[in-house]
Amino acid sequence: MLERLEGFRCPADPALYSEGKHSYTETNVATLKGGNVDLKADANVTVNCTLPKLQAAKTAAGSYDRKVEWSLAKSVSPASHSGNAGQSFNSTWTVTATKSAAEANHKVTGTITVTNPAAIAQTFTVTDRLDDGTEATVSCPTGTVAAGATVSCTYTAATAKAKENVATVSAAGNADVTAKADVSYTANVIGDESVTLGDARFTYSTQISADKTQTFPETFTCPTDAAKYDSTGKYSFTPTNLATLTGTNTNLEASAAVVVNCTIQQWADETATGAGKTYPGSNNWFMYTKYTTSKVDLIAGQHYDAGDIHMSRNETTTFIRIDLHDGYRWANVLENLKIQDFNKEPTSYVEPGAFKHKWTIDPSKRTVTVEIPGVKAGYYGIHGDVQRLLR
Repeated sequence: MLERLEGFRCPADPALYSEGKHSYTETNVATLKGGNVDLKADANVTVNCTLPKLQAAKTAAGSYDRKVEWSLAKSVSPASHSGNAGQSFNSTWTVTATKSAAEANHKVTGTITVTNPAAIAQTFTVTDRLDDGTEATVSCPTGTVAAGATVSCTYTAATAKAKENVATVSAAGNADVTAKADVSYTANVIGDESVTLGDARFTYSTQISADKTQTFPETFTCPTDAAKYDSTGKYSFTPTNLATLTGTNTNLEASAAVVVNCTIQQWADETATGAGKTYPGSNNWFMYTKYTTSKVDLIAGQHYDAGDIHMSRNETTTFIRIDLHDGYRWANVLENLKIQDFNKEPTSYVEPGAFKHKWTIDPSKRTVTVEIPGVKAGYYGIHGDVQRLLR
């Protein structure tokens, strides 16, 4: 008996494999010859070879640039007022912060890892497709992975809609292998998603992440201090309101102003008497007035028509009504109206301080009616302390 040990080797060329399988048969023929002997016998050995598939794994990361910009506007309405000392006005400040965002540079990136579990090197190609149809650009350091080794490839794709990414690894002699990864997108924020809206005039500060409009009502009053006004009785002031919008990358300011123009009324003190005749022997212009049911002028400062005097009577009382004209008011003093009744025309000057009837009239009243007992007097000395508006 003759024995022989023989080894067989699976081929190292992946192209010889199909679906990872390769088989071949080796036949061994033995002969026996002699004078009368001529024999032959053979035996077959079948060798079945397997080529393990390449293994694939992958990662996927979606990203995009989100550029955030803010704008800030400040306004006030009404923006101007004009009035007199002590007068108040209302305005409303409005501050508006507006946010805008733009997205760009959407992409999906990641790695595709190819591992070779076989005992021979394998040459491969990689494609990468996203579920929206986008083809990724793949870059591998080599197209051959050694036995038991790993090759790491990178890829990038410009897309904003893909949700799944599939890499396909192809190698000779075997079926393709795939690796999948879900895609989610992370924003690379350029700017500030949230900012602080502030208005120092109203001690206001709040954090915002969306459009915001805030209003602030305010009342302005013309001062009553005459020292604040110039020689023409004018005074103006301009309240300004500054709004701010601040963040890590945001620093905005916006302002608005209200112009308030004020005028202070200036009054001149005047002495007023009813129109009529001057007192006999007097060096001043003060007059006494004959009783009449017709209108009589109230003369101030000798030259100004300050109002109208109306007289009437019933059985026991004489009524004297005085209507001041615009631009005149009663002086804010005691006994600012004095009246003396005369049965007949006076023959000499009578001091107003000696008049029999005296009243203190509220300066806010434009019309006043006083009562004097008796209905026989033919003349009246009417003396008033008034003020005349200069401007």
